[in-house]
Amino acid sequence: MRFCCNVSGAICPFNDFTCLIPAMRSQLPQSLNACWGKNCFSFMHHIQKYACAILFVLILAQLKRIYVLKCEHKDFLKIIVSDSLPFQEYMNQLGIGEDIDPNSTFQYEILSSQKSVKLAVNGQALYDDSKASGGRGLHLIVINPKSGQIKGSHIFDTFSSKGDSLLVEMLTNGLDGEHLLVFAVKDEASLKLSQKSRKLLTDIGSKHVYHLKWRSLWAMICWKGGADTIHLLNEHIQHTSNVSKWPEPVYLKVTVDPKMFDSSKPLCDWPPSEANSRRIEFCSKYFGYNDLCTCSVNNIMQGSQVDFSDNLVKNVHVVVIASNRPHYLYRMLKSLLGAHGVNTNVITVFIDGYFEETMDVVKLFGVHGIFHMPSGVGNARISQNYFSSFNVIFSLYPEAQHCIVLEEDLEVSPDFFRYFSQTISLLDTDESLYCISAWNDQGYAHSSEDTTLLYRVETMPGLGWMFKRDLFENELKDQWPGPDKQWDWDMWIRHPEVRKGRECVIPDVSRTFHFGETGLNMNSHFYQTYFSTRKLNNDATARLKNVNDMCKDKYERNMHRMMQNALVLDHSKSPCDEEFAPANASSHYVAYFGSHNSTNFINVVKCLRLWDLDARGLHKNAFRTFIRKTPVIFVGYPASPYSIYKPVDIKPLSFEQL
Repeated sequence: MRFCCNVSGAICPFNDFTCLIPAMRSQLPQSLNACWGKNCFSFMHHIQKYACAILFVLILAQLKRIYVLKCEHKDFLKIIVSDSLPFQEYMNQLGIGEDIDPNSTFQYEILSSQKSVKLAVNGQALYDDSKASGGRGLHLIVINPKSGQIKGSHIFDTFSSKGDSLLVEMLTNGLDGEHLLVFAVKDEASLKLSQKSRKLLTDIGSKHVYHLKWRSLWAMICWKGGADTIHLLNEHIQHTSNVSKWPEPVYLKVTVDPKMFDSSKPLCDWPPSEANSRRIEFCSKYFGYNDLCTCSVNNIMQGSQVDFSDNLVKNVHVVVIASNRPHYLYRMLKSLLGAHGVNTNVITVFIDGYFEETMDVVKLFGVHGIFHMPSGVGNARISQNYFSSFNVIFSLYPEAQHCIVLEEDLEVSPDFFRYFSQTISLLDTDESLYCISAWNDQGYAHSSEDTTLLYRVETMPGLGWMFKRDLFENELKDQWPGPDKQWDWDMWIRHPEVRKGRECVIPDVSRTFHFGETGLNMNSHFYQTYFSTRKLNNDATARLKNVNDMCKDKYERNMHRMMQNALVLDHSKSPCDEEFAPANASSHYVAYFGSHNSTNFINVVKCLRLWDLDARGLHKNAFRTFIRKTPVIFVGYPASPYSIYKPVDIKPLSFEQL
């Protein structure tokens, strides 16, 4: 049934606008207030401002019911609701499962085998890693002993030393509070399992882990009630006599009465405060957040109390793009709220899908959060979340003229907001710019030095950037790729037809750090190669110099002045040579490379140990960097207009020389 209605005095402005059916309307508060994280807003007041391609799930806490809002029209949003779903029914449709009765005893069944680790509680599967690839090593599953629900899990790939060091850190610092701990091996976990790890596991009850051998299968469940309260509930180990084969799987079963646990015992004796109340609630549900849930650590939620007088971005809205990586989001928000000049009232996290733990991280920090119903798959899904987030933020806040965009796997510098405050005027005064970014694509520990220095570049770096409402409303909005297009949104926005010859301003030393090792387009090897050695500014009071010199004409004049005065490097040497440039020089140096093909450029940046997968950080076929703390300009000859300064006797660097 569809009809046009009047809710809270807001008259439907479209002929075919569809409103809630009468049965639904009778259940709703008059203003239809939908709460996310910190604040509420009147949804019906803003409903006509929403644009298309937005699908939301609204969690109406006071009703414990789900309403799906779906856009079906190019120019406005229709509310399509044929019925409402009970909250738990919707969760079941998402595959989350029914609640376990907290008054019953809990029978835990654990499987450790070559191909899987599984956990069931009262016959209900709560954990199953049976993927053909991945999951090798020691699985830790942490359970709330009173509810029988999983608080968190982690896989330690102790086939490598890194996995063992992470296990040591977790066992040493990450297990405060009362937990049931389940350990189980998938495939192999002994190779790099250190004596220190084995001792720590023995300290929490294991009698067999010291005997873990190549391809042994092992499982253990124990109760940890405090620093000195440990009870081993069950444990078993199987060995193989043939190193090319695995033993029979290990199967454990144990029944636990939740009444044996003291529900009146406080999680931690933290000072009373609103922030610590949120912290206690969060840590009672989840695990693996290290210092957050460590009883000896106080004031971790305090955030930055430092503002600065000339904060021009205090009211600029910050969009945080998130998914189902709550630990990443925690690290990101912790750094963001620690930055000088932060304003929690303008931070909104957009979560792509319904992920309760991710939203609870949002609530923990007291910022706004919105669920986005996924549209598309793979890169298209990510692209649609960005599009919807921009659409919503500018619809909800019509006064907003700028927006800062971050992702859940970015750590920000303490001067993050000061950086944007010093550069925001450039977007308003220079039409040749279309973004300010906090990220330098070539900003590695060995290649960036000057926290006061800015560049202009022709690529949109992303990874912490600011843009204007006009760019989105007047250009990007109508052109944005639909959910059927498997395009990377950031690659699309860098396309010449979108960029239109405009540039972005970036810092020499980045104000964001990309720490995410996992993701749709990321793996550990790729991360270690291209992201792990990036430099992040740690000076909260850093001040940029000559910001107005980033305006187009001034920048060009300065580039030509630097080229005229730059010292030419010895082109008989290769940039691969350690002594290609002098160390610690204050004067600018210049090197010319052949621009006859892209391979030559890629090989130059490869020698310099910079980003070498495509052309980034260029301005008019030139790029600036530091070599051994000396500023160097690399100029593509003859494509760059700065080629006019090349001495006639200098032969440009070529691929053959490398």
